[in-house]
Amino acid sequence: MQQAITGFHQDAEGHWVAELACGHNQHVRHDPPWQVRDWVVKEATRREHVGTPLDCVLCDAEQSASSASYADARMRGLCHDGAVEAARGASTPRIGVAVIVRRGARILLGRRLSTSHGAGTWQFPGGHLEMFEDVEACAMREVEEETGLRVTKLTCGPFTNDLFAVEGRHYVTLYVIADAPDGEPVVREPEKCSEWRWCDWDALPAPLFLPIENLKAQGYRPPSET
Repeated sequence: MQQAITGFHQDAEGHWVAELACGHNQHVRHDPPWQVRDWVVKEATRREHVGTPLDCVLCDAEQSASSASYADARMRGLCHDGAVEAARGASTPRIGVAVIVRRGARILLGRRLSTSHGAGTWQFPGGHLEMFEDVEACAMREVEEETGLRVTKLTCGPFTNDLFAVEGRHYVTLYVIADAPDGEPVVREPEKCSEWRWCDWDALPAPLFLPIENLKAQGYRPPSET
C-alpha cells in the first residue's frame, strides 16, 4: 500500500528512514545492498521527495489481517462500522486465557467449532481477557460459561506466542492451571464447542489447537493435581 512521505530521520546506525503519512516508518537506505538512492544523502533532494508515495509493507500486513477480521465480524452479525472497529483492533495481538482443568491425571479438552480459525481442533476451555479483568477471574468465568464447572486452586502457568499466519491473527495465550473436583462438563456453547473430553496428557486427541501445540513444543507438562 502506497503512503506519502512526510519527513525523514536517521536511525541509530545512521541509515535514512522515511516517515509516512500512515504513521509507519520505512528505511530508504542509500548504501547497498539494500537500495542505492543518491537523493537520500542530500537535504535538498530529500525535501523534494516529501509528499511522494512509498510502498508501506506494514500497511500491507495490517490490511491482510484486518480484511480477515472484517469478514469474520460481518459473519458474526456486526454492522459495517462495528466490523471496521473490530478489524482495527485485530491489527494488534490479543490476549487469550486458556485453562488447564485437571481431574486426577486427566485434562479437560473440547473440540473447537469456529468460523474464524482452529475449527475441528482440540482446545482447553478459555477465551479473551476482557478490559480490566484479572487473569484468574477470566479463567473461572470462561470455564463456567463453557462447561458449567466451577474450578478451584487456580495458579498461573506459562504462556505461548501464537501466530495464525493464514488467518492473519496473533495471540498471546496465558495459561491457568485449575482443579475441577466435582461435576461433569456440559456443552453450554454449542456454537463454539461440539464436545468435552477428559484426556491423559500423554494421549491427547488430534489435531490440537495451535496454542497447545506450541505449549507442548516448550516441553511443558501440567503439574500433578494437589
